[in-house]
Amino acid sequence: MQAFILESSNRPGEFARQAEAIATRDINVAAICLGLGQRGGSAFLARDEAGVRSALSTAGLTYHEVPVLTIALPDKPGTAAKTARKLADAGVNIELFAPVEYTDGHATIAIGVDKVENILGMPVPAQLQSAMDIVAMTNAAYYLTFTYAVERRKHLTGEGGEVFLLANTASLFVVLLAKPLGGWVSDRTGRRRLMLSLTVVVMAFIYVAHTLMLDGPLSHFIWGQLMLAVPLGMALGLQGAMVVEIFPLRTRVTSMSVAYSITLALAGGTAPLVAQWLIDTMQQPLGPAYYIFLYGLIGLAIMWPMKETNARPLDPSPRPSGAVRPIHNQVVPSFQRARWNARVTLRPARGISSSAMK
Repeated sequence: MQAFILESSNRPGEFARQAEAIATRDINVAAICLGLGQRGGSAFLARDEAGVRSALSTAGLTYHEVPVLTIALPDKPGTAAKTARKLADAGVNIELFAPVEYTDGHATIAIGVDKVENILGMPVPAQLQSAMDIVAMTNAAYYLTFTYAVERRKHLTGEGGEVFLLANTASLFVVLLAKPLGGWVSDRTGRRRLMLSLTVVVMAFIYVAHTLMLDGPLSHFIWGQLMLAVPLGMALGLQGAMVVEIFPLRTRVTSMSVAYSITLALAGGTAPLVAQWLIDTMQQPLGPAYYIFLYGLIGLAIMWPMKETNARPLDPSPRPSGAVRPIHNQVVPSFQRARWNARVTLRPARGISSSAMK
């Protein structure tokens, strides 16, 4: 998204002239206006960027465009200062910093900058690492449980080992049912919170489950798989959304694809090989359980300081048609509490009820 920034004299009618030029094209915008001494400035955000560009040019108005990104910040003291400092440290100049929406204790901020590539490049390496750690344990445990353990029991049993394949197929139906359950619960409790809980459950069950799967009768094998089918299925159901929500909009699919593909190959694809190596080296059939436990510890360390993602909009672009209302709802009560002596009457934009303040 682009912001259109105009400079003009600080006198009556300048902002009206700019706004009217866009209004003639029937374009809905979010607008910001500010006067500084003898000069003033305004900024316009709209979905119809081509229309705004054409309207301003036709009216003979001079403007310049800056790329705009939107971020969700906690609505509390200090967050704007921290964000501005991070951008400054990255060599980014802020040309626009404006709230466009307030929801559930968070403010969506539109930031116009001169070096958008610096912003997009800042968090991605750390986010890639976080995404890979989130996915690693789940996929490694899945491969060991539903591929390696099955083939090992089938090989050790010899004739008649196909029954373990049938049991594994039944367990995968449980995984299939658990996936939407994981997504449903994460929508209500939070993805980070649920993923932390499921990681702990898998770590708690992995040793016992693999003991049952790798030794004992068929019934033990089935119970071992079912112990992990539900938590792993729920984790698989929510981790896709959780990983997507970590990354900024413009690099979301690319970053998620890179992180997921690398982790699937390294953690999941090599799991059977690593498991056999651990068994041969440690002379311990349950060596792979320690491997999964280690992945779980790494995942917990990465996810614990993370912020919740399920309330973060996938497309946090400013919405001009509703941008004024949330800001109005926040500002008017603060004016009312101030109990100013002067009487001020607000004449809001269409769709917002007027308010009188004393």
